[in-house]
Amino acid sequence: MTSLEQYVRFLRRMERVSAAALRRHQRRQLEKLLRHARQTVPFYRERLDPLFRPDETVDWRRWGEIPILTRQDLLDRPDDLASRAVPKAHGRVSETCTSGSTGEIVKTMRTSLVLTLWAAITTRYYDWHGIDCTRKLASIRGESLGTADYPEGRRRKGWALQDGTVVSLNVTTPIHLQAEWLARERPDYLLSFATNLGALADFIGRSPAYGPRFPLAGIMSCSEMLSDEAREACLRTFGVPVADNYSSEECGYMALQCPEHDVYHEQSEALLLELLDDDEVPAPQGALGRIVATPLYNYAMPLIRYEMRDYAVAGEACACGRTAPVLTRIAGRSRNLFRFPGGVVVQPNIKTVNFMTYLRPRQWQVIQTAPLKIEVHLVPGEDPATMDFDGMERYIRELLHADLEVEFKLVDAIPVSPGGKHEDYVCALP
Repeated sequence: MTSLEQYVRFLRRMERVSAAALRRHQRRQLEKLLRHARQTVPFYRERLDPLFRPDETVDWRRWGEIPILTRQDLLDRPDDLASRAVPKAHGRVSETCTSGSTGEIVKTMRTSLVLTLWAAITTRYYDWHGIDCTRKLASIRGESLGTADYPEGRRRKGWALQDGTVVSLNVTTPIHLQAEWLARERPDYLLSFATNLGALADFIGRSPAYGPRFPLAGIMSCSEMLSDEAREACLRTFGVPVADNYSSEECGYMALQCPEHDVYHEQSEALLLELLDDDEVPAPQGALGRIVATPLYNYAMPLIRYEMRDYAVAGEACACGRTAPVLTRIAGRSRNLFRFPGGVVVQPNIKTVNFMTYLRPRQWQVIQTAPLKIEVHLVPGEDPATMDFDGMERYIRELLHADLEVEFKLVDAIPVSPGGKHEDYVCALP
């Protein structure tokens, strides 16, 4: 039996254990993580002291005294947050980066074990929603330029331990061409960003010729907050509900939509989620709280009480019988679609790796200011003289629109919304 299969079985066993048994599991894994972090991660050597008694036992009553870990901490002290002795059993360490919900480019590390656990939760997600992984999945997400481009996209065999076919297309493909590609591919399932799903459903719903050509068995949303409007548009156009999840590059899956009720189940086997009010104490049930996450298995770069800068509302136990805590609403970040002449609508997805290749900024934001003009706002992370603006402009034009005018603006800071949120992409067209 592979390690992935073992984790899949473990998750199935844990699904309906008592809430007390689930908490005991979290405490056991959390204590191991805390001891590892204190011993091998410079950032935590003194930070976790309030939690340990003189005899080195853990005083869980003082958990709230551990300071919140912020994205700024990851930006300022990435080396100090890396473990000096990752257990060999956790496998290879890899690095990833994300722009996060504040616009800063954040780098984190994870192990093969973490990725295996995330794959097991993916299998749970598919199982819950009756998704048959022997059939054909169409994935429209961020892809490296040249690997899943229109008109053919990319094709591979096998997903989620099964032998189904996966066809992929870059999400920056204009919406009308995405619809044409889907009509040719005739997939059983569709996976894409929430905003993109809503735009696709709206376009296809207004194009009668496409309607009968999409007999989808299921739709999955990823990477963004799924609005009620997008849910309704997908159900109206495709005739099937959307299965949603809450995840991040840093922490993986944090909550999965219940297959039976309109709530989300925390993935408590893999992480501890807290919802805090402005005083950093647990928010009351039914009130909006800041999401603070502690992944239980990331020994390469422990993220202990890591603030997501997203918000959620906790609810009562779900009637489905699954015992993981419930979120009734998640208020995460959102993206804007860009609109080009001729009714062309595009989901922008300029990959962070390309910003790092050409410009290496500390922060970035892309704003569409006219039908064929965008502004790229940058907080420099390098000497501006070393930034390859021409190369980045060529990449953006190839990715989004050949006639696009691209203006780069170096700024001291990128403002956030009154609610403290950053948008990677802003469409400022009326």
